[in-house]
Amino acid sequence: MIGRNTRHRGNRRQTVIHSQWNSIRNRSSPSGQIIFGCIFVTVMLAYTTFIIRMFASPPKEEFSMGLIHDAGRLKQLQQQKQPNQFRTDDGYYGGKAGFDDAGGEYEYIEFPNCTAPQSLPDNDCVLVDNSTKGVMCHFSNLVLDNTKIQMKGLGGEPLDTVMSQDEEVEFVQDYQMGSISLKDASFPSGASSLLFRTDTDVSLHYLESVLSSMKNSLSHNAGADIDATDCEATPTLFLTRYEYVHLFHTLTDVYNAYEAYQLLATATPNLRAVNVVFLDGHPRGHLDDMWSLIFGGQVTHVKQLKDVTCYQSAVFVPAGYTCPLFGEDVCTAMPALAKPFLDHVLKVTNTMDIPRIDNKVIILEQVPTVTHPRSDGISTETRLGVGTMAKLQTAILQAVPTADIEFVKYDETLTFAQQIKLVRSASVLIGAYGPEQTLLFFMNNDNNLAGTTLSIELHNEAHSMYAEFSKWKEASHLHKRIFVNEILEDKDITTIVDMVKIKLSCKRNLRETFAYLEEVMCED
Repeated sequence: MIGRNTRHRGNRRQTVIHSQWNSIRNRSSPSGQIIFGCIFVTVMLAYTTFIIRMFASPPKEEFSMGLIHDAGRLKQLQQQKQPNQFRTDDGYYGGKAGFDDAGGEYEYIEFPNCTAPQSLPDNDCVLVDNSTKGVMCHFSNLVLDNTKIQMKGLGGEPLDTVMSQDEEVEFVQDYQMGSISLKDASFPSGASSLLFRTDTDVSLHYLESVLSSMKNSLSHNAGADIDATDCEATPTLFLTRYEYVHLFHTLTDVYNAYEAYQLLATATPNLRAVNVVFLDGHPRGHLDDMWSLIFGGQVTHVKQLKDVTCYQSAVFVPAGYTCPLFGEDVCTAMPALAKPFLDHVLKVTNTMDIPRIDNKVIILEQVPTVTHPRSDGISTETRLGVGTMAKLQTAILQAVPTADIEFVKYDETLTFAQQIKLVRSASVLIGAYGPEQTLLFFMNNDNNLAGTTLSIELHNEAHSMYAEFSKWKEASHLHKRIFVNEILEDKDITTIVDMVKIKLSCKRNLRETFAYLEEVMCED
């Protein structure tokens, strides 16, 4: 009986279903109209949801960078942007974004504004910026025992005397116990918390070894017998340089040091200069002169110091890789932060008053250069465009006979001041991907001058920090990237000539049509 009842219930269910389906098919019946209407509304709601999801942002957990292929989509996103929420470089949708494998649809994730350190740490370490993750430390009566710092290189040697030496020779192998300690002070709580954090929210770099040594030294009362009255009175900046002869990377080190210098100046009335100690053993580099030029004090390598030295005020500068100028999409560029630094550099290099010439075009062609012990004078950057840039010069002159073109064989061994003077008068700067692109930062963008300066980067790289770096300029500047192979082809030259022609004929500001297109336009 149980089975029979179950079977009958099943037959009844089938009968009801068939009856409903017949009602639906017969839309003339009242029940059919109601059921059909409900199904139609449900289908339309599902379709609408699908369309919204298709055009909405993809899941946030997938992060990468990639190209936007749909110009209309890019324009739509630009129109929907909020302040400080939309940044692009050529071909890239600025920021971390999710995307599908086939199309290039993006969700922009807002970057916070870059910030500057607000105050000098009081005998401790602080996280300079939540975005850059750099750490700055300031200590009073710091004792440095040079005999306990293990490094093979002395530092500052003439380059030709150390050719082919291994890079590890130029970095500290070990800060032994007692190498760095504090007079009459316990290990700071802020430094301790930063040192033992296990997440990725801080970037200590060389400071991890320095702070570890300091903690061990304090726990064993090392440096207790040092007479603090003999401490160096001039505030001193300490840092490790990781890439010391590349103009861009050197500038990131100098910028971080300048922020520390500014904080010292605020806390120290009438401060005129600070000393700099390199915690590395790099040989003499062609950019070393910029350190004494900018900071005004003595510059030396740690292994050139006497055995034991005490410092009344010592600041450990964040590594250059944590510099906001680095352009790794960690925060939104704030040109106001960079302006005091730029003005100071232009002042000490006597380049502030070099006028900009409206029709001046500078073409930089890299030449083989030996800059460090492992350099062979040849690089992928050097090969890009060598021997073909003169052809570009001819093409520009044919299209714009009034152009004042200066063709420069870019030698990386030029001093810092010499390199700035090269580009200060230019309205257009053209060069390959490489350190010379850093010079765009020093082009004359005085607010009293009309028009936009233009830099053109010839590259074969997927991404470039120079596009982000260019956003730190205080006034109107446009940076365009053009993908080329190992030589400039005719189509590349045509693209560049068109850009230059528009720029030199434009009496107002220049702007780009879309970030990823190799073209520009003059504002109406």
